Amino acid sequence: MCDPIARLFDLIADGYDEDVPFYATIGRLLVQWAEPAADARVLDIGAGRGAITRALAESRGAAGSIVAGDISPRMLEQLAALQLPGVETRLLDARRLDLPDASFDMVFAGFVLSAIPDPARAIAELARVLRPGGQMLLSAPGPCSADEWWVRYGEIVDEFTARVDSGLAPEAEAVPVSADVAADAPAHTHDDVATELERIGLRPVAHTHAEVELPIDGPEAYWRWLQMHGNQWIHDALSEPDRAEFRDRVLDSLQNLHPAHGKRLIAGAVFERLERV
Repeated sequence: MCDPIARLFDLIADGYDEDVPFYATIGRLLVQWAEPAADARVLDIGAGRGAITRALAESRGAAGSIVAGDISPRMLEQLAALQLPGVETRLLDARRLDLPDASFDMVFAGFVLSAIPDPARAIAELARVLRPGGQMLLSAPGPCSADEWWVRYGEIVDEFTARVDSGLAPEAEAVPVSADVAADAPAHTHDDVATELERIGLRPVAHTHAEVELPIDGPEAYWRWLQMHGNQWIHDALSEPDRAEFRDRVLDSLQNLHPAHGKRLIAGAVFERLERV
């Protein structure tokens, strides 16, 4: 499967979410909020290395069944190696699911809609495989106490992305810039998502938000985390002088604008629960 999103996530799969487990933390919070039934048949799309899948398996043991799908073969290899009970890993594209209609009781999509070029198509596919009365659980970038810094970081990313030769860049929409960039969040707020889902037969049931703070070993470690979680391609595609400037600008913003001066990762998420009608 030759896809720019798959290539990007294959490159960052090793070590993804290990040192600072933001996605695993948010995944556990989403599963706790969702309260899935022990015997529910569940799809976790965009499963990655198992942020949500692991929380589901731990909460339910071998009960029910979980299909963990991702577009990245390398991510799935890492997840399959965990040998979680009741979990089947499958290479799946959220925009073109090779799955039967109405085949799941619950569908989870953690930070998926903000990382793909055609979220409307993915929404329709997720609705298709959900049975009537089934529930869809989404997470997306949300507000947090470090919003001012995330907005500034997004501006820096945009500036340096514009310096990249267009022939070296992946599809612009497919670039998974850090899932917490507040500047990107308005395109995927719970209000926008709910409106689109209602149009295709999903009823908003509830929403909430979460903020996570995790220790991180200073601005240099924060920089490495940002690269590991989506922006390494920008750094690699820049000239040597631009690479140095990109890094220096981000480090300066962390030291001077970040509320914890880059010593804690502070990020938010919105959770949405919808029901298939």
